[in-house]
Amino acid sequence: MKKSIVMMAAASMFMVFPVMENLQADTDGLKSDITACEKRDALWDTQLLPTEHAVLPPLEDISVMKLIFNSLKPKIQHQGDVAPEDWDKAIHKRGVVAKVKFISSEIHSYTGQFEGNPCALIRLSLTYSPKKRGFAPGVALKMFHHGDQPSNNVSLLTGLSSLGDNHNFFQKPFSNFVPFEKDFGIKIINFIFGIYAKAPNYIGVQNFGLKTVDNFVEESPVSPMQIFLVAPKELNYASSSERDFRESLKDIKAGTKIFEVYGYSPSESLREVLNDKKYSKELSHEQSAKNLENAELLGTIVLESDFIASEFGDLGLFFQHESLKDSNAILNKN
Repeated sequence: MKKSIVMMAAASMFMVFPVMENLQADTDGLKSDITACEKRDALWDTQLLPTEHAVLPPLEDISVMKLIFNSLKPKIQHQGDVAPEDWDKAIHKRGVVAKVKFISSEIHSYTGQFEGNPCALIRLSLTYSPKKRGFAPGVALKMFHHGDQPSNNVSLLTGLSSLGDNHNFFQKPFSNFVPFEKDFGIKIINFIFGIYAKAPNYIGVQNFGLKTVDNFVEESPVSPMQIFLVAPKELNYASSSERDFRESLKDIKAGTKIFEVYGYSPSESLREVLNDKKYSKELSHEQSAKNLENAELLGTIVLESDFIASEFGDLGLFFQHESLKDSNAILNKN
Protein backbone atom coordinates (compact mmCIF):
# COMPACT_ATOMS: atom_id res chain seq x y z
CA MET A 1 0.00 0.00 0.00
CA LYS A 2 2.80 2.43 0.85
CA LYS A 3 4.35 1.75 -2.55
CA SER A 4 1.13 2.90 -4.23
CA ILE A 5 1.39 6.26 -2.46
CA VAL A 6 4.89 6.83 -3.79
CA MET A 7 3.81 5.91 -7.32
CA MET A 8 1.11 8.57 -7.21
CA ALA A 9 3.80 11.24 -7.33
CA ALA A 10 4.04 10.63 -11.07
CA ALA A 11 0.35 11.41 -11.58
CA SER A 12 -0.64 14.13 -14.03
CA MET A 13 -1.33 17.61 -12.68
CA PHE A 14 -4.71 17.49 -14.36
CA MET A 15 -5.69 14.44 -12.33
CA VAL A 16 -4.51 15.80 -9.00
CA PHE A 17 -7.74 16.09 -7.01
CA PRO A 18 -9.14 12.65 -8.06
CA VAL A 19 -5.78 11.07 -7.26
CA MET A 20 -5.95 12.67 -3.82
CA GLU A 21 -9.24 10.85 -3.17
CA ASN A 22 -7.42 7.57 -3.85
CA LEU A 23 -4.59 8.71 -1.58
CA GLN A 24 -7.06 9.32 1.23
CA ALA A 25 -8.45 5.84 0.78
CA ASP A 26 -4.93 4.41 0.87
CA THR A 27 -3.93 6.29 4.01
CA ASP A 28 -7.17 5.33 5.72
CA GLY A 29 -6.59 1.71 4.74
CA LEU A 30 -3.07 1.75 6.17
CA LYS A 31 -4.44 2.74 9.59
CA SER A 32 -1.72 2.30 12.22
CA ASP A 33 0.94 1.51 9.61
CA ILE A 34 1.20 5.05 8.28
CA THR A 35 2.93 7.76 10.26
CA ALA A 36 1.86 11.36 10.58
CA CYS A 37 4.85 12.53 8.53
CA GLU A 38 4.12 9.99 5.80
CA LYS A 39 0.62 11.39 5.48
CA ARG A 40 1.90 14.96 5.35
CA ASP A 41 4.67 14.11 2.87
CA ALA A 42 2.23 12.21 0.64
CA LEU A 43 0.14 15.37 0.37
CA TRP A 44 3.26 17.40 -0.31
CA ASP A 45 4.80 15.08 -2.90
CA THR A 46 1.67 14.08 -4.84
CA GLN A 47 -0.49 17.19 -4.56
CA LEU A 48 1.25 20.36 -3.48
CA LEU A 49 4.54 20.15 -5.38
CA PRO A 50 3.06 18.91 -8.70
CA THR A 51 0.65 21.88 -8.77
CA GLU A 52 3.18 24.57 -7.81
CA HIS A 53 2.46 27.76 -9.75
CA ALA A 54 5.07 28.70 -12.33
CA VAL A 55 3.32 32.08 -12.55
CA LEU A 56 1.41 33.36 -9.53
CA PRO A 57 -2.35 33.68 -10.17
CA PRO A 58 -3.82 37.11 -9.39
CA LEU A 59 -5.15 37.81 -5.93
CA GLU A 60 -8.94 37.77 -5.83
CA ASP A 61 -11.41 39.90 -3.92
CA ILE A 62 -13.81 38.40 -1.43
CA SER A 63 -16.90 36.79 -2.97
CA VAL A 64 -19.82 37.85 -0.77
CA MET A 65 -22.27 36.03 -3.06
CA LYS A 66 -20.42 32.75 -2.49
CA LEU A 67 -20.55 33.34 1.24
CA ILE A 68 -24.30 33.96 1.04
CA PHE A 69 -25.31 31.12 -1.26
CA ASN A 70 -22.73 28.42 -0.46
CA SER A 71 -23.26 26.45 2.72
CA LEU A 72 -20.44 26.83 5.24
CA LYS A 73 -21.38 23.60 7.03
CA PRO A 74 -18.49 21.65 5.44
CA LYS A 75 -16.04 24.03 7.12
CA ILE A 76 -17.26 22.70 10.47
CA GLN A 77 -18.31 19.16 9.58
CA HIS A 78 -15.81 17.91 6.96
CA GLN A 79 -12.84 16.14 8.59
CA GLY A 80 -10.74 15.38 5.50
CA ASP A 81 -7.49 17.05 4.49
CA VAL A 82 -8.89 17.55 0.99
CA ALA A 83 -11.75 19.91 0.24
CA PRO A 84 -15.14 18.36 -0.63
CA GLU A 85 -15.91 18.23 -4.35
CA ASP A 86 -18.49 21.01 -4.16
CA TRP A 87 -16.40 23.31 -1.93
CA ASP A 88 -16.01 26.73 -3.55
CA LYS A 89 -13.69 28.91 -1.50
CA ALA A 90 -14.89 32.49 -1.06
CA ILE A 91 -12.07 33.90 1.10
CA HIS A 92 -8.38 33.17 1.70
CA LYS A 93 -8.20 31.84 -1.84
CA ARG A 94 -4.53 32.54 -2.60
CA GLY A 95 -1.49 31.94 -0.42
CA VAL A 96 1.58 29.81 0.21
CA VAL A 97 2.13 26.49 2.02
CA ALA A 98 5.11 24.95 3.80
CA LYS A 99 5.97 21.87 5.83
CA VAL A 100 6.58 22.74 9.48
CA LYS A 101 7.22 21.17 12.87
CA PHE A 102 5.92 22.32 16.23
CA ILE A 103 8.52 22.14 18.99
CA SER A 104 7.01 22.26 22.46
CA SER A 105 8.55 24.53 25.09
CA GLU A 106 7.84 21.74 27.62
CA ILE A 107 7.11 24.35 30.29
CA HIS A 108 3.32 24.26 30.08
CA SER A 109 0.59 21.84 31.18
CA TYR A 110 -1.32 21.50 27.89
CA THR A 111 -1.66 18.04 26.40
CA GLY A 112 -1.95 16.19 23.08
CA GLN A 113 -0.58 18.01 20.06
CA PHE A 114 0.69 20.79 22.32
CA GLU A 115 3.35 18.34 23.54
CA GLY A 116 4.99 18.62 20.11
CA ASN A 117 4.44 17.47 16.54
CA PRO A 118 7.12 17.16 13.83
CA CYS A 119 4.52 16.56 11.09
CA ALA A 120 2.48 19.62 10.17
CA LEU A 121 1.58 21.97 7.34
CA ILE A 122 1.09 25.73 7.53
CA ARG A 123 -0.67 27.98 5.03
CA LEU A 124 -0.30 31.77 4.93
CA SER A 125 -2.86 33.68 2.88
CA LEU A 126 -4.78 36.92 2.47
CA THR A 127 -8.50 37.09 3.20
CA TYR A 128 -9.00 39.09 0.00
CA SER A 129 -7.13 41.22 -2.51
CA PRO A 130 -5.45 44.13 -0.69
CA LYS A 131 -6.19 46.62 -3.48
CA LYS A 132 -9.73 47.45 -2.34
CA ARG A 133 -9.98 46.48 1.29
CA GLY A 134 -6.45 46.57 2.68
CA PHE A 135 -3.96 43.90 3.71
CA ALA A 136 -5.67 41.16 5.78
CA PRO A 137 -3.36 38.20 6.53
CA GLY A 138 -4.40 34.82 7.88
CA VAL A 139 -2.71 31.59 8.97
CA ALA A 140 -3.99 28.00 8.91
CA LEU A 141 -2.21 25.17 10.72
CA LYS A 142 -2.70 21.43 10.18
CA MET A 143 -1.16 18.86 12.54
CA PHE A 144 -1.25 15.19 11.58
CA HIS A 145 -1.67 12.01 13.65
CA HIS A 146 -0.30 8.52 13.03
CA GLY A 147 -2.73 6.05 11.50
CA ASP A 148 -6.33 6.72 10.49
CA GLN A 149 -6.97 9.60 12.90
CA PRO A 150 -8.03 12.88 11.24
CA SER A 151 -5.71 15.86 11.46
CA ASN A 152 -6.20 18.76 13.87
CA ASN A 153 -6.70 22.16 12.25
CA VAL A 154 -6.97 25.78 13.30
CA SER A 155 -7.20 29.07 11.44
CA LEU A 156 -5.98 32.34 12.90
CA LEU A 157 -6.29 36.03 12.04
CA THR A 158 -4.74 39.30 13.18
CA GLY A 159 -8.30 40.60 13.39
CA LEU A 160 -11.53 40.82 11.45
CA SER A 161 -10.46 44.10 9.84
CA SER A 162 -7.43 44.65 7.61
CA LEU A 163 -4.07 46.22 8.38
CA GLY A 164 -4.80 48.89 5.80
CA ASP A 165 -1.73 49.85 3.76
CA ASN A 166 0.65 47.97 6.07
CA HIS A 167 1.85 44.96 4.06
CA ASN A 168 3.96 43.40 6.81
CA PHE A 169 2.45 39.91 7.12
CA PHE A 170 3.93 39.49 10.60
CA GLN A 171 3.08 42.94 11.98
CA LYS A 172 0.52 41.69 14.50
CA PRO A 173 -0.06 38.48 16.44
CA PHE A 174 -2.45 35.93 14.94
CA SER A 175 -5.13 34.37 17.11
CA ASN A 176 -7.97 31.86 16.92
CA PHE A 177 -10.18 34.21 18.95
CA VAL A 178 -10.46 37.79 17.68
CA PRO A 179 -12.66 40.75 18.68
CA PHE A 180 -15.71 41.77 16.67
CA GLU A 181 -15.52 44.93 14.58
CA LYS A 182 -18.06 47.68 13.95
CA ASP A 183 -17.44 47.90 10.18
CA PHE A 184 -20.72 47.24 8.32
CA GLY A 185 -19.18 44.91 5.74
CA ILE A 186 -17.54 42.81 8.47
CA LYS A 187 -20.85 42.66 10.34
CA ILE A 188 -22.48 41.14 7.26
CA ILE A 189 -19.76 38.48 6.99
CA ASN A 190 -20.04 37.75 10.72
CA PHE A 191 -23.79 37.36 10.31
CA ILE A 192 -23.30 34.80 7.53
CA PHE A 193 -20.76 32.81 9.56
CA GLY A 194 -23.02 33.16 12.59
CA ILE A 195 -25.67 31.06 10.84
CA TYR A 196 -23.37 28.06 11.22
CA ALA A 197 -21.40 28.95 14.36
CA LYS A 198 -22.56 30.65 17.56
CA ALA A 199 -19.31 32.60 17.83
CA PRO A 200 -18.02 33.43 14.32
CA ASN A 201 -14.97 35.17 15.81
CA TYR A 202 -13.82 31.95 17.52
CA ILE A 203 -12.20 28.76 16.20
CA GLY A 204 -11.47 26.26 18.94
CA VAL A 205 -8.38 24.18 19.68
CA GLN A 206 -9.88 21.86 22.29
CA ASN A 207 -9.46 18.89 19.92
CA PHE A 208 -5.70 19.50 19.82
CA GLY A 209 -5.40 18.39 23.44
CA LEU A 210 -7.15 15.03 23.10
CA LYS A 211 -4.38 12.93 21.52
CA THR A 212 -0.66 13.17 20.87
CA VAL A 213 0.83 12.81 17.40
CA ASP A 214 1.25 9.05 18.00
CA ASN A 215 -2.40 8.72 19.11
CA PHE A 216 -1.84 8.43 22.85
CA VAL A 217 -5.26 9.27 24.33
CA GLU A 218 -4.94 11.83 27.10
CA GLU A 219 -6.76 10.81 30.28
CA SER A 220 -7.18 14.45 31.31
CA PRO A 221 -6.88 16.54 28.14
CA VAL A 222 -6.12 20.23 28.55
CA SER A 223 -6.11 22.86 25.78
CA PRO A 224 -5.91 26.65 25.98
CA MET A 225 -8.91 28.81 25.15
CA GLN A 226 -6.92 31.22 23.02
CA ILE A 227 -3.66 30.72 21.17
CA PHE A 228 -1.42 33.35 19.61
CA LEU A 229 1.14 33.05 16.84
CA VAL A 230 3.79 35.74 17.20
CA ALA A 231 6.65 36.24 14.77
CA PRO A 232 10.03 36.18 16.57
CA LYS A 233 11.92 39.46 16.58
CA GLU A 234 14.81 37.90 14.68
CA LEU A 235 12.63 36.84 11.73
CA ASN A 236 14.17 38.27 8.57
CA TYR A 237 11.23 39.36 6.43
CA ALA A 238 11.04 42.24 3.97
CA SER A 239 7.56 43.45 3.02
CA SER A 240 6.51 45.86 0.32
CA SER A 241 3.21 46.98 -1.17
CA GLU A 242 4.97 46.87 -4.54
CA ARG A 243 5.69 43.15 -4.31
CA ASP A 244 3.31 40.21 -4.13
CA PHE A 245 3.25 38.96 -0.53
CA ARG A 246 3.69 35.38 -1.76
CA GLU A 247 7.04 36.22 -3.33
CA SER A 248 8.20 37.83 -0.09
CA LEU A 249 7.16 34.79 1.96
CA LYS A 250 8.94 32.45 -0.45
CA ASP A 251 12.19 34.21 0.48
CA ILE A 252 11.96 32.74 4.00
CA LYS A 253 14.01 29.54 3.98
CA ALA A 254 13.61 26.12 5.53
CA GLY A 255 14.97 25.94 9.07
CA THR A 256 13.59 29.37 10.01
CA LYS A 257 11.68 29.75 13.27
CA ILE A 258 8.62 31.49 11.89
CA PHE A 259 6.31 31.70 14.91
CA GLU A 260 6.35 31.52 18.66
CA VAL A 261 3.11 29.95 19.95
CA TYR A 262 1.45 31.19 23.14
CA GLY A 263 -1.59 29.82 24.95
CA TYR A 264 -4.02 31.51 27.31
CA SER A 265 -6.78 30.13 29.51
CA PRO A 266 -8.86 32.16 31.98
CA SER A 267 -8.49 31.56 35.71
CA GLU A 268 -12.17 30.67 35.93
CA SER A 269 -13.69 27.55 34.40
CA LEU A 270 -13.05 27.43 30.67
CA ARG A 271 -16.37 25.63 30.22
CA GLU A 272 -18.20 28.52 31.92
CA VAL A 273 -16.39 31.16 29.89
CA LEU A 274 -17.08 29.51 26.55
CA ASN A 275 -20.71 28.92 27.50
CA ASP A 276 -21.05 32.62 28.24
CA LYS A 277 -22.21 34.15 24.95
CA LYS A 278 -21.28 37.62 26.19
CA TYR A 279 -17.58 36.77 26.36
CA SER A 280 -17.13 36.19 22.63
CA LYS A 281 -19.32 39.16 21.74
CA GLU A 282 -17.61 41.53 24.17
CA LEU A 283 -13.99 40.42 23.66
CA SER A 284 -12.11 43.67 23.01
CA HIS A 285 -8.72 44.36 21.46
CA GLU A 286 -7.55 45.48 24.90
CA GLN A 287 -8.71 42.23 26.52
CA SER A 288 -7.13 40.12 23.78
CA ALA A 289 -3.82 42.00 24.20
CA LYS A 290 -4.03 41.40 27.96
CA ASN A 291 -4.64 37.70 27.32
CA LEU A 292 -1.45 37.57 25.25
CA GLU A 293 0.49 39.28 28.06
CA ASN A 294 -0.69 36.55 30.44
CA ALA A 295 -0.20 33.67 28.00
CA GLU A 296 2.33 30.86 28.35
CA LEU A 297 4.93 30.01 25.72
CA LEU A 298 3.75 26.72 24.22
CA GLY A 299 6.56 26.31 21.70
CA THR A 300 7.79 27.34 18.28
CA ILE A 301 6.87 26.61 14.67
CA VAL A 302 9.87 25.93 12.44
CA LEU A 303 9.85 25.64 8.65
CA GLU A 304 10.74 22.17 7.35
CA SER A 305 10.62 23.40 3.74
CA ASP A 306 10.51 26.64 1.78
CA PHE A 307 7.08 28.12 1.08
CA ILE A 308 5.46 27.26 -2.25
CA ALA A 309 2.41 28.68 -4.02
CA SER A 310 0.32 25.77 -5.27
CA GLU A 311 -3.07 25.29 -6.93
CA PHE A 312 -3.83 22.39 -4.61
CA GLY A 313 -2.69 24.48 -1.66
CA ASP A 314 -5.07 27.23 -2.75
CA LEU A 315 -8.15 25.20 -3.68
CA GLY A 316 -7.71 21.60 -2.52
CA LEU A 317 -6.07 21.68 0.91
CA PHE A 318 -8.77 21.83 3.58
CA PHE A 319 -8.68 23.15 7.15
CA GLN A 320 -11.65 22.21 9.30
CA HIS A 321 -12.95 24.68 11.90
CA GLU A 322 -13.78 23.67 15.47
CA SER A 323 -16.94 25.58 16.40
CA LEU A 324 -17.83 26.85 19.86
CA LYS A 325 -20.42 24.07 20.04
CA ASP A 326 -17.71 21.46 19.31
CA SER A 327 -15.40 22.97 21.94
CA ASN A 328 -18.12 22.84 24.56
CA ALA A 329 -18.94 19.25 23.64
CA ILE A 330 -15.31 18.25 24.21
CA LEU A 331 -15.16 20.12 27.53
CA ASN A 332 -18.42 18.60 28.73
CA LYS A 333 -17.23 15.11 27.82
CA ASN A 334 -13.94 15.47 29.64
